[in-house]
Formats: sequence, structure tokens, C-alpha cells
Amino acid sequence: MKTFFITNRYSFLETQVNEYMQSLLVKTPEQVILYFERQIRKYKLYLQKKHHYPECMVQSIHRLIEEYSLIIIRVKKYISYQNKLMNKQLLEPQ
Repeated sequence: MKTFFITNRYSFLETQVNEYMQSLLVKTPEQVILYFERQIRKYKLYLQKKHHYPECMVQSIHRLIEEYSLIIIRVKKYISYQNKLMNKQLLEPQ
């Protein structure tokens, strides 16, 4: 059962990561992480100047930061699964 869950989770994450890579026009999951980390930094700078923005915009920026953080976590989890899978294949006799 656990293997089934991990396989399904990996497939789900793989699909999401591939969609991110296509939409961002990048070739690796690491580049997806870099993109969203840059976006988070940019939005955090906006928040430091929040007196220039209305409260509704500040809330929207907070939601974007949360969503981008979750995307980064998903991509890192996908990379982790990918590494485990590669290690398992390397350890199996052929």
C-alpha cells in the first residue's frame, strides 16, 4: 500500500513539475525552484514597502508567497522522490 501511495504521489508531482517547466520554459526542476524563490524575494521586498499598497494588495502578496512556497516544497519533494528512485535503480542488480 505504501509503495502504491508513493508511486501515485510521484506521478502527481511529476505531472505538476512538468507543467511548471513547460509554462516557465525551463529544462530542470531546479530552475523552477530558482524562479519561484526569486519571485518570493521580489514579493517580500514589496511587503517591506507595504505602506505604499492597499491592504487588499498586501493580502494578495501574502497569498502569492504562500502558494509559491508550497510549489517549491512540491518540486523539492519531487526531486527527492526522483533521487530515491534513481538510487534504487542503481542498487538493483541488472
